[in-house]
Amino acid sequence: MREHVKYMLRELYTKIQKKKEEGDGLLKKMLLSFSSNPGSQQRAIEGEQLHNTAAQFYNIGNFEKAFELYTSAIEKYPNAGSYYSRGVTAMDLNDYERAIADFTSTIQFDKNYTNAYHNRALCFLELLDSYDLMNETDCQDLIDFARNDLKIAISLGHSGAKRFLDMSYE
Repeated sequence: MREHVKYMLRELYTKIQKKKEEGDGLLKKMLLSFSSNPGSQQRAIEGEQLHNTAAQFYNIGNFEKAFELYTSAIEKYPNAGSYYSRGVTAMDLNDYERAIADFTSTIQFDKNYTNAYHNRALCFLELLDSYDLMNETDCQDLIDFARNDLKIAISLGHSGAKRFLDMSYE
């Protein structure tokens, strides 16, 4: 199982690096296509309604239904808030791989989304720690990546990220 988790984290890390290399061009192209599409304003309204309904289910602890509705909201109107909320919901469902992907999408939409950096780092560190991979030399780049996300969160003003950064060195 440890090797599987190591492989999964390595794949996620590679995808994140690839998205960074693609830059904002792909996102801007998608948003332009969406905004020039007839009915896009209606889709945005429907997406926001789905997001709000998902939040209600999340607040009562029905994470599966909330996840489903956040997914529908993203399909209607992709945006940082819905990706972030689905990522948080995925964390609550212990689906850290999905959460990492959603926090990465959040960051693509908004480079200053402090909590997305923080939570993506926590997901990486949780998986590394849970499978006793924090001391594996071939995982050092993954650990450094998570620590860098925490440093970004700190630089953006996240008040709790320093505590997790300090703990990642223990």
